[in-house]
Amino acid sequence: MCDRTSDAIYQLLLDGVQDYRLFIPDSELSAEPTTLAQCFQNSHPPSSSLYDTDPRLVMSPSSSGTIIEATPVTTHIQNITPQWHTSAMGHCPFHETNQLSVLHRGGIYENDLTRKNHPAIAASTIPQIEPQGTETSRDQPGISPLSSPISPGDLERSTTESLLQLEMGSQSPSQECYILWKSIPAEAIVVTGSNKYVPQRLYRPYTEADKERYLERISLSAPIIFVTKEPLEWGISLEDVHNGKTQHLEDKDVPVLGDCGPSVSIRINWPGYPSFKRQISSRNWRKMKGPITKEKLAQNIVKTTSQFIEKMSNKPLEVGAERSWKVGPQHIKLEDLILVSLHHVSKGSWQPQFRLWRDVA
Repeated sequence: MCDRTSDAIYQLLLDGVQDYRLFIPDSELSAEPTTLAQCFQNSHPPSSSLYDTDPRLVMSPSSSGTIIEATPVTTHIQNITPQWHTSAMGHCPFHETNQLSVLHRGGIYENDLTRKNHPAIAASTIPQIEPQGTETSRDQPGISPLSSPISPGDLERSTTESLLQLEMGSQSPSQECYILWKSIPAEAIVVTGSNKYVPQRLYRPYTEADKERYLERISLSAPIIFVTKEPLEWGISLEDVHNGKTQHLEDKDVPVLGDCGPSVSIRINWPGYPSFKRQISSRNWRKMKGPITKEKLAQNIVKTTSQFIEKMSNKPLEVGAERSWKVGPQHIKLEDLILVSLHHVSKGSWQPQFRLWRDVA
C-alpha cells in the first residue's frame, strides 16, 4: 500500500501538476504519514531532469485521514484529455493506452491557502451552486473541478480510487453536475472559433419526485469531452461531423455510454425556445454489438441538433428572449456550432454543450 501510494504521488509530480491535494482515509492508510513520506523519498529520489530541488511533500492529519500536498519545482506539458471524478459522480470512461485514473487537481475550497497560492488554480474560478435559472459570475469563488488529466502509470484504477479521494464535501449529484457544467467555459482549451457558449438551462426533471428518483438517487457519469487534434482543443465543428470529417476527433473509435441503457435522451434547452429532446440508441446493433463509439455519438448529437434547428426555425422566440439566439437559415445554423461536451444530467438524459464559431450580435 505504501509503495502504491508513493507511486501515485510520484506520478503527480512527474506529470508536472502543481499543488495537488490528496486525501487518504484512515481505513486505507497502512503506514504513518512520516513513514509514507520516507517511503516516497526512498522509492523516488529527486532527478535532475525533473526537479531543481527536492519536491515539496507535505502530509498533515485531518479528522478522518491524511491530507497529502505535493508540488514539483518544474512544470511539464500534460496530456489535455480531461478527467473528472467527484464524490457522487462516476468515473469518466476514457479507454486509452495510458488508461486514465482518478487523481484530482484543484477541487479544494477557495479559502484554502494552497489554492490561493497556486496561480493556475486560483485563475480558474468556478461559480458557487445557485438556483436554476440564475446567472453567476465567473469571478465568484467556489469549488474547482479537475481541468487536466493525470496518468498514474501502472497503478491499478481500483487501488487509486480507494486510496485517493478528493475532499470536496458532500455535494449532491445535481450540485456536482451543475459545477461541471459551469466549469467547461473556464476550463476548455480553445484555438479555433469563439469562446462564446450557448447559455442553456441545465436540464432537471420536472417534479420533485422525479428529481429524487432520476437524479439524486443515481450515480451520474462524468462529462464526455470532444477533444480534437491539429489543432489540439476542446470541441468539434458540427459541420465537420455532418460532412464525415471526424479524423481529427480524439478517441473517435472508443466506446462510450457503456453504463447506460439501450437508449438515452439527448436534451437541448436553447435560450428562447421550448425544451427539446430526441431519443438515440446507445448500442451498436450491427457489426460488433456493444456501446456506440464517440464518433457515432457525435453524429447522433449533430442529427439531434439539426432536427432541433429545423423544428424551431419557424417558431417565434419566447417573450423576453434575446433575438441574437434565434435559430434558422438566416440566424444560427448547424455550421455555426461547435460541440464541446456532453453531460449526464439525469438517469436517462444527456445534454450537449455548444460554443459558437463567432460571437452572436
